[in-house]
Formats: sequence, structure tokens, C-alpha cells
Amino acid sequence: MGTESGAAARVEGAAVARRALAVKSSDEVTLIEVPTEGDYDREKAAAADIIVYNARGSRSPLVVVRTWSKEGKNFRAVAHALGPEQPIYSLAPPDFQTLEEYP
Repeated sequence: MGTESGAAARVEGAAVARRALAVKSSDEVTLIEVPTEGDYDREKAAAADIIVYNARGSRSPLVVVRTWSKEGKNFRAVAHALGPEQPIYSLAPPDFQTLEEYP
């Protein structure tokens, strides 16, 4: 996959992630890029709406939904195992109070 198609995949992945969070205005959506190795701000990552691993990868991105705030470390391990060419967009679960609020 060439550079152009890799860039298109990254744009497509970001668009999918933002559509999944369409219940929030774009000003409220927080995105953080987390390395697959080394230190990072765990608190900031846990609070982010979208965590991106291997953002510069050229493959079509995987889009996953975290089911709890500390699950990001599991997707970090998956991103590391899949390698730097596989971007992963990890979305926070919706934070609704009642079932009727879910789209």
C-alpha cells in the first residue's frame, strides 16, 4: 500500500471514529495518540474519547470500542503486536444515563 492510500486510510479511520462519537459536538471530542511502547499519560488516555495507536500506519485502521476506561492498555498491547503499519482507533463507550438516550 502506497503513501497516498495509507494517508487515505488514516483519514477514513478518523472519520469513522468521529461519526461514532457524533453524539458529541466536535469541540468536545478528545483524541490522544498513545505510543505502543514507553511512557504515556495514562490518566489523559483513559479520559480521551479516542485513543489512536500506530497513527501513521498504512493499513486500513481497526476501529474498536472500549468497554471500560482501563481497557486501553489491552488495545495498546494488540497495537504493539500488530506492528506500526496497523493503526487502531479506540473509542470510549457512550456515557448515557438511560437506555432511551442511546441512538
